[in-house]
Amino acid sequence: VKGVSLEVGTGELLALVGESGSGKSLTALSVMGLLPPSAQVTGSIQFENKTLLSPDTRRQAPDTSLNGSAITMVFQE
Repeated sequence: VKGVSLEVGTGELLALVGESGSGKSLTALSVMGLLPPSAQVTGSIQFENKTLLSPDTRRQAPDTSLNGSAITMVFQE
């Protein structure tokens, strides 16, 4: 996935839709801190002034403290 830029305001919801293989799941997994070890990160993800993902934080254990409370992923299955 290249060139993704999303901005979601307070109280807004975001739904990613698109064709199979377009990068929806990989984009969502990156926000949730669930990328596979082989993923290469060149950008960053911020949420409420906190960096959730960047090339530097990629070497650390993912911070999943927001998962389920402030950020949620609904799997298709």
